[in-house]
Amino acid sequence: FFGRESEVAAFLERLRLQPLLAVVGPSGAGKSSLVRAGVFPRLREQGPWQIVDLRPQGRPFRALSVALATLFPGETAGDIQQDLESGPAALSLRLRRLAEATSTRVLLFVDQMEELFTLAGPDVAKRFLAAVYACADDVHDPLRVAYTLRQDFLDRLAFEPQMSAAAFGGIIVVQRPSREGLARILRQPVQARGYRFE
Repeated sequence: FFGRESEVAAFLERLRLQPLLAVVGPSGAGKSSLVRAGVFPRLREQGPWQIVDLRPQGRPFRALSVALATLFPGETAGDIQQDLESGPAALSLRLRRLAEATSTRVLLFVDQMEELFTLAGPDVAKRFLAAVYACADDVHDPLRVAYTLRQDFLDRLAFEPQMSAAAFGGIIVVQRPSREGLARILRQPVQARGYRFE
């Protein structure tokens, strides 16, 4: 993954100190790639991590339950969803249990958080955000939360005053690559395989 080295390094440093990070930028800026192709491999180089990766779409609790079902053998996605919808603390408790059982750190990554507002209803969005924010309330915990969000949805994150601190506590702004950065993104993977552009 080339062309975003400084952003990846900044993300990792801030994730060490902040339990929640929002990667915000315009559509097409490469927010998802920054996290999946840049951050995930670097995290795994640092030590063992369990990564829960999802897109909320229109049913965020269902998407989250499906992502978690692979990490909780013996439980169905339906059972997990019922548990998660019981209250905002359920997700945090489950992820802490996972971290303890596997002796790892856990990253919950929600890609395209704006889908909460475009595809799910306001009540579902509010409950899902409350559950996500509850996972990121202690820097000393083995839990971290990151999500991507289109910049034009930034003001819709904080439904209630108590959510504002969590929502806006850690924001990384990602812009579209510069001309030089884009050239590196295109050329360096090709050169690493022994090829070149004519």
